[in-house]
Amino acid sequence: MLLLIRLLLWLLFLSPFVAALLIWLSLSAAPLVPEQPSLSHQDIERAKTIVEQHQHQRGDDRPLKLELSERDLELAGTYLLRRHAETNLRINIQDNRLHAKATLRIPGFPSRPYLNLQLTLRDQEGRPNLVHLQVKQQVLPRELAKNLLNELLVRLYQTEEYRLARSIVDQIRLQDGRLSLHYHWNPELARRARATFLKEPPSARQAYREELRRLLAQQGQTSPPLTALLGPLFQLARARSLEGDPVAENRALLAVLGYWATTGEGLATHLIGQDSGPPLRFRARLNRRRDQARHFLISAALAANINDTAASLAGTLKELGDAEKGSGFSFIDLAADRAGTRFGQLAVASTGLAERLQERMAAGVSDKDIVPAITQLNEGVDLEEFRRRYGNPDSAQYQDVLENIDRMIDACPVYRTLESPPEAQAVNS
Repeated sequence: MLLLIRLLLWLLFLSPFVAALLIWLSLSAAPLVPEQPSLSHQDIERAKTIVEQHQHQRGDDRPLKLELSERDLELAGTYLLRRHAETNLRINIQDNRLHAKATLRIPGFPSRPYLNLQLTLRDQEGRPNLVHLQVKQQVLPRELAKNLLNELLVRLYQTEEYRLARSIVDQIRLQDGRLSLHYHWNPELARRARATFLKEPPSARQAYREELRRLLAQQGQTSPPLTALLGPLFQLARARSLEGDPVAENRALLAVLGYWATTGEGLATHLIGQDSGPPLRFRARLNRRRDQARHFLISAALAANINDTAASLAGTLKELGDAEKGSGFSFIDLAADRAGTRFGQLAVASTGLAERLQERMAAGVSDKDIVPAITQLNEGVDLEEFRRRYGNPDSAQYQDVLENIDRMIDACPVYRTLESPPEAQAVNS
């Protein structure tokens, strides 16, 4: 009996060491998948096609179909995984099989920071079936891999997110280098998805909507600076965060403002979430321009409620659409988009940054504190002129303009202050 007790104590002591050793042995010094380039012009055009397809299909409960290429899946998978870890992904679809390679960067292991994974899924009557899983150079036995996947699915099934996804997706087919997703979508599913994935307090949007109505009633028929509204709204967010989650409060606040800025139309409305009650006429201004305020708020709401990629992509698509058949491409509007994206990122980046942004905004800001007063950039550029001057969004000329815009955004006091370490702020003050 004494020997058995000593053995159990030894195993209890050894288990964390063994777990750490197994993790260490699974890591590599070099990535299997190198860092991937950012969104290209072709990616943007493809996204535009998918958006147009979604706009034509939404609105009823009929089964819908979405076809995604290997590149579409790489982009979507990368940005979903990067919510949890720095990830690079490669996907190849042959016959009825999907082959994926992924590299995740694991913090805390400077000499061997990469977890390299490979897996293969086979289409089995509209449901992907795992047939191969490899960690580093070690191929896991098929039964072990399936048991691990089943255990993961059991844990996932206990979550509301997984049950919602299962209720939306009908089947997934793998063929001809593409993934075909058959799914159901309607306004009620959209509402459930936002409530499930964003987990915002149920009364949050109502509180900010009522405060926005009160502030607009105070202004009468004037067109107030957006900053005159943001101060009191973030004061409310700061107060509500004393007994709540500041990230969730910021997300709900920006969703209300983003919906207000969309005027209840377009795909952005469906992504951000439609609010109840009679619509409010949008009349706020940034740098004395209503269009800049709208661009800023929609991008901030998308960045906070979806991700920064969706916000950046939406801004670029909007301007390219204007260049093709609208008022023309405007780099001034694009600057407001990019400033709004930065604002939305900071608003939900962490609890600490969410609280600091609330405090900074509640103290009062001016327009130039959150968006640069740019007047020298080109506006009203039609598609032919845009192609002559800049080629496409991948060109060096276009990227030079974006880098100049980002430098001016970096210099805005709110971002310069919040993105510097707290100890540096103390020294500077």
